[in-house]
Amino acid sequence: MKKGRQEKILELIAKYEIETQDELIEFLGEEGYNVTQATISRDIRDLDLVKVAMPDGAYKYVVSHAIKKNVRQTGLLAHPIVDTVLSINCAQNIIVFKTTAGMAQAVAISIDRIPDSEILGCVAGDDTIIIVTPDSEAAPRVAAKLGKLFSI
Repeated sequence: MKKGRQEKILELIAKYEIETQDELIEFLGEEGYNVTQATISRDIRDLDLVKVAMPDGAYKYVVSHAIKKNVRQTGLLAHPIVDTVLSINCAQNIIVFKTTAGMAQAVAISIDRIPDSEILGCVAGDDTIIIVTPDSEAAPRVAAKLGKLFSI
């Protein structure tokens, strides 16, 4: 049941621009899957789904490993994620990203999946991400790399 439901979720998010868990529950109900919000939350976590901003300002669920695959194959991030980053600045060994409202966590997930030993970790709020590097010399290098990826 779980596997079938999760496969249906992947099918639905590929076919429709699903913006909320409630919309996803509704689509699943139409397909014969009666689920709770808690079940959907677990499925979203298990499937590694994130919300990304669309060019029209709406959001939709996507599989975050698709973002990772895009980084690995092309060296560039998926277009919807790139458009949400507004600025990148350094302060000592910290890099501060500013994003559009509500997108910091989606961008942070993308950053966490970039294989770079100089990125020790990152913390995201609503529209700000703090990235920690080993020292103040690494921060500008990492910021430059990330700036290229995010077209900043």
